[in-house]
Amino acid sequence: MRLSELKYIGQKELDECHIDVRSADMFREAQDFNAHMLEMRRRKWKFRKDLIAMGALNLILIPISLSKPDSQLSLLRHFTDRNATAVLSLLFTLAYIVLFCFFFIHKKDYSPVKCLLYSLFLIPASILNIVAVVFNTILMFFMKKTDDEIKDEPGYPSFPQLHISCPVDLDALEPGDMEDSRGAEKSDDLEHTEESAETDPYAKYRIKPEDDEGLLRDSDISFDMNGTEDTSNG
Repeated sequence: MRLSELKYIGQKELDECHIDVRSADMFREAQDFNAHMLEMRRRKWKFRKDLIAMGALNLILIPISLSKPDSQLSLLRHFTDRNATAVLSLLFTLAYIVLFCFFFIHKKDYSPVKCLLYSLFLIPASILNIVAVVFNTILMFFMKKTDDEIKDEPGYPSFPQLHISCPVDLDALEPGDMEDSRGAEKSDDLEHTEESAETDPYAKYRIKPEDDEGLLRDSDISFDMNGTEDTSNG
């Protein structure tokens, strides 16, 4: 998948990790994109598992090789001074660590050939480290293969998923309809009219509050009901 192949998703949406859906086509593309990002994360996890395996192997073998610098497995054992042998073993190991950090972490260079070359610095400390050299090279080969497969994908290396917001009813949209629902006309059967406030039919007959606290006048009510003013009471 390439950003140039996408119709609605661009770098802006990737940076914001959000897309405002306006059509059914946009919604489907966003869903497909998120599914693809999930697959890319799965492949990225494969890369990390190989890295974890490499780190675990090195953390086991390197301390063992440094613990007995004058053993028969050390290529530096011919030094009569045990301290000198230990220092040289440590320097070779530090050279390996520095080169690994420079190429792998700083340069993001996952070349198995370079990994083989700087891993050779582990051998003088102990022949046992040949195991680390071989496995480092093999694991780096698979890590580079995985990285080559995903590095040109959008969102590399974090592969973020988009938050999808749907301000419109997608079922009511035709594919490719990009009209903003906020500017669309409301359907007649869905249009609501504001109910007018209820009016008091006897409001006109009420005495003003300052006169009689808003009570109705009997004469006015009688006149309204009979059409004539009640004069029976004089």
